[in-house]
Amino acid sequence: MSNLMLHCGAEAIDRNGLAEVMPGDAMGARHFPVPYIDYVEQVAENLKFAGYQINDELFGVDKDGGKFFGLMEIAPAIEGEYLPAGEYGLTVGLRGSYDQSLARGLAIGSRVFVCDNLAFSGEVTFKTRQTLRIQERLPEMIENAVGQLIDLSMIQENRFDAYKNTEFKPRWGDAAITECVRRGIVNPSQVGKVIAEWDTPSHDEHGEHGFSVWRYHNAVTEAIKPANGRAAVLPNQERTIKLTSFLDDVVGL
Repeated sequence: MSNLMLHCGAEAIDRNGLAEVMPGDAMGARHFPVPYIDYVEQVAENLKFAGYQINDELFGVDKDGGKFFGLMEIAPAIEGEYLPAGEYGLTVGLRGSYDQSLARGLAIGSRVFVCDNLAFSGEVTFKTRQTLRIQERLPEMIENAVGQLIDLSMIQENRFDAYKNTEFKPRWGDAAITECVRRGIVNPSQVGKVIAEWDTPSHDEHGEHGFSVWRYHNAVTEAIKPANGRAAVLPNQERTIKLTSFLDDVVGL
């Protein structure tokens, strides 16, 4: 996961370092920030209890520690349990802040191994404000999200199969690029990159199924990476949720 970027301006940090980044004074009577490390360990414990192991993880904070981002790449811990396809894996994206700029959030998506593209869907995601009752809400929200992982694995497998097996003629892809700009998935400055990836994918695997929805999906996720080529959790999390919704409609899911 060393090729993944958490967010512009975030400094990579491990769990030990994260444990040292503690909240300062509350910013008001209703502000109750949970330490980042407590949040991460709650998620990790629920993943373990649900039968998943964390194969890799990456965390980051901004310069003053006010914002936090994280990624966990996960897989079933028991041999024989349902596994994602070998070309992609399940990824948990985490976020939060001490300065009230971000709600605590969790989203589950996929990482395409060949290119490190991240793609999130809307099936499992939550955000919650850091008020006095966050310690009551957060454990149940995490537990409910993690509890949906097996179902999500199957949904994602079916989704990607449908993307690969649905033809998307070249002109349809051209029209879809305009729709992605309209929906805020792609910035106008990224249109040229989408077109280039749509016409001639950088990775042969993206074109194996011809002009398909899978090819288009990867053209867009490749194009919205930062210029250094590393996948960012934010704002790509929100963008790829919109992309998934759009393409699910295209293939009839």
